[in-house]
Amino acid sequence: MESLPPELLQLVFGHCSSNDLAQILRLNRTFHAVAIQVLYQSIPRLDVVRSTECLTSLCFSPTNAALVKSLAIHWETIFLKDPISHRGTLQTITHFGTFNALLRRRILNDRFALLHNALKRLRNLTHLTLIVSPRDSRSDAYVPAILNKVVFQLTSFKTSFIFGRDLAAFLERQPKIEALVLAAHSRFELESPCKPSICPQLRSLSWAWGDQHDQITALLRGRPVKNASVVLSSQNVEDTVKMLGVVDCPLESVELTVRDLAPTRNIIPLVLTNLPKLQQLRLSIPSLPSEVSATLRRFCPDADE
Repeated sequence: MESLPPELLQLVFGHCSSNDLAQILRLNRTFHAVAIQVLYQSIPRLDVVRSTECLTSLCFSPTNAALVKSLAIHWETIFLKDPISHRGTLQTITHFGTFNALLRRRILNDRFALLHNALKRLRNLTHLTLIVSPRDSRSDAYVPAILNKVVFQLTSFKTSFIFGRDLAAFLERQPKIEALVLAAHSRFELESPCKPSICPQLRSLSWAWGDQHDQITALLRGRPVKNASVVLSSQNVEDTVKMLGVVDCPLESVELTVRDLAPTRNIIPLVLTNLPKLQQLRLSIPSLPSEVSATLRRFCPDADE
């Protein structure tokens, strides 16, 4: 198997779990060189301890940091200013050497410092998910400190940070973003509508609230958006669907997640009226009322409830 070209080995190793890849790394130099690329290319959602260890290793290994193209951070249950445990600091010193660790001990102060230093080193990152606690999401201090000095160019970005002046400035420096996901706490706090220079190549937009239509409209207009996804309440359905119908590029795919039931019986005709060129609709509600089921079967005979 060592005689196989590296490209084929990458395809094979791509089907292995992270635990399997850790074992493959120990087999020989050829497998190590290929497996390390697969292992670090995409870092999925990990628990807090493992993600902390992973970011720490990236801070101390520029070679591995250069391999990372996708990173998912989900720290909803902790605060960025929470100190890293003494055990984690001791493990770092043991693994990377006392002198090297002491030179960069500021990295180990807390997870804010760790995240700030790790992202600066990921020069080839293209996909980033950055979800933090509600309290940290609402803070104005973290976005400029974490994202201002990065050198990567993203094509996909998901965040829970509020959409304020600093996040808007960051997105202006990311002209290649095609997919933007604004999670639950990432509401707009801009004094004026989004500038045309923010995400000019945007093709997919997701957000998790049903109001602030002026800001959403400003973000949709003038961009080649084809896919939209929104979480909303039934009271916002009509206004949101009408708003989606006025964007410059007719949407091809829409996903509506309605948190409650009433009133949703007219939602299918509403969508068909305002989005006549829609090719795909995904509707998620707690339970389909009989009136909605009947309407869905009438307009979309092949649809699954």
